Amino acid sequence: MVVLQLDDEQVIELVNQLSNEKQLRLYQVLIKKRRDRWIELSNIGQAGARRAASDRGLD
Repeated sequence: MVVLQLDDEQVIELVNQLSNEKQLRLYQVLIKKRRDRWIELSNIGQAGARRAASDRGLD
């Protein structure tokens, strides 16, 4: 298998050459990939906020 190495600007240029439909699909894949991590971090933050409030006697 051949591995193609591109710098960031080359990747951006390739994405710009995609049709609007393919760009949308790419964005959806990238957002979903990051969404799972965002949810995890959000849950950690929420638990920390609840713990800090509880430590201060707040509800």
